[in-house]
Amino acid sequence: RRIERLVDRAHEGVYLVDPVTARFTYVNAGAAAQTGYGRQALLAMNPLLLLPDMDETILRLVLDRVSARGRLAPLVTRLLRADGDDVPVELFVEWDESPDGSGVVAAMVRDLSERREHEEQLDDTREVLALVEDRERIARDLHDRVIQQLFAIGTSLQATLEQAAGDTTRQRLGRSVDELDRTIREIRAVIFELQPPGPAEPLRRRLLNAVRATRSDLGLDRKSTRLN
Repeated sequence: RRIERLVDRAHEGVYLVDPVTARFTYVNAGAAAQTGYGRQALLAMNPLLLLPDMDETILRLVLDRVSARGRLAPLVTRLLRADGDDVPVELFVEWDESPDGSGVVAAMVRDLSERREHEEQLDDTREVLALVEDRERIARDLHDRVIQQLFAIGTSLQATLEQAAGDTTRQRLGRSVDELDRTIREIRAVIFELQPPGPAEPLRRRLLNAVRATRSDLGLDRKSTRLN
């Protein structure tokens, strides 16, 4: 009775199976909670009613092998509950021999639902991290390559604008430089959206950036602030 009380405290289901009749001879409280059947109802059943992935031939093979080897490698399968739901479980099967030479098959059944849930959460976290890494890579490429190339083109156009003759040419070059300014700002906005949220930017830096952006938008100090 003391041993039974200890076994009943286990969260895993413990089942003893007669190797001849292939019926349960003992189940603990964990087995009843695991399956949704009462203990008396389980004692009138055999493992095939709980294991939909097994048939009589496979069950008999398992019983014969465990009686010959003493222990089998853990088996991952499904357990069919009384409510019709099935849950992933891991079976640990051993042979327990009595002094008179008879024996019983002891099976401990561990519910893998919580582990599977954690694994799925871990997979989701890996996907999120991979997405964040891709976004950071794209943001770096846009900043280090695209913006720098546009900046170089804008600098060249500015130099050409100062040397250009004719108002029409100057106006066209000026519009091109303004378009590059807007394009760079739009790309920077995209880069900001691609970057994951981090520590808040200091207020002084945000104010300076806002002032620079406003001066550029208003066309003030074009030569010194454009494309910076």
